[in-house]
Amino acid sequence: MKSMNKYLLAICFMLFSFPLSALGYNVNFEFDAGFSECLLSQQIQESRNFWQDFGHFGDYINAGGVISADIVISQNLSFELGIQFKNTQLNYSVKDGNLIANGNVKINYPVIQLPLMVKYSFILKKTTSVISSLDLAGGVNFSYIIGKQYYIDSITTYMGNFVSPVFNVGASVKAVFSHKIGPGKAFAGLRADMNFIPQNYTISSRKMNIGNILSISPVLGYTFVIKEDKSLSKITEKNKRIKDISVE
Repeated sequence: MKSMNKYLLAICFMLFSFPLSALGYNVNFEFDAGFSECLLSQQIQESRNFWQDFGHFGDYINAGGVISADIVISQNLSFELGIQFKNTQLNYSVKDGNLIANGNVKINYPVIQLPLMVKYSFILKKTTSVISSLDLAGGVNFSYIIGKQYYIDSITTYMGNFVSPVFNVGASVKAVFSHKIGPGKAFAGLRADMNFIPQNYTISSRKMNIGNILSISPVLGYTFVIKEDKSLSKITEKNKRIKDISVE
């Protein structure tokens, strides 16, 4: 627990110690709902998702939300720092006899994530302010299981702290289309997160290797512009004048 507190303090220090000379700041509110796959585990026969059991769609969806901040370095480049809460649901079929039961298994647990990403925006349409852009972001993701885990199979259910490690590090990538609507920008796209450290659990002295967790989610959100340096508008206005002259 002490080591986790040190990680959180270090991350918070990074969040609040960025240069104050940044050209702008944005706040993003994002909702995502997707599914997770268990990878690189020899004990798992098949990762299951809602396509195989569409009638129980809700049992497979990982719903969550993200609040993040953009620290704008240039018109195209920014850093995105955020905090994400989501409910992780893992569904898979097992083939190893060293388990409580063979067959379909479901595990559910809440997670808090701290993504730190670099974002590059490809401007698709602009006037004196950016109208539309394709935003690509990637970076690291720190995650922590914040509550008890729930296990269910064909013959038993169990609730407790059995999944480990509770702290993990991984990678995050995101691609969204943004368009100016009102005072900010609405955006939609896809997000993917994957843990670097394989996860496992032990119940009744039986150990199961879940593997690396890959989550893929459609995202939908809105960006509020908190501060925008006038030089950004001057750059776009200058580019517009140059374009108008070239057309003439």
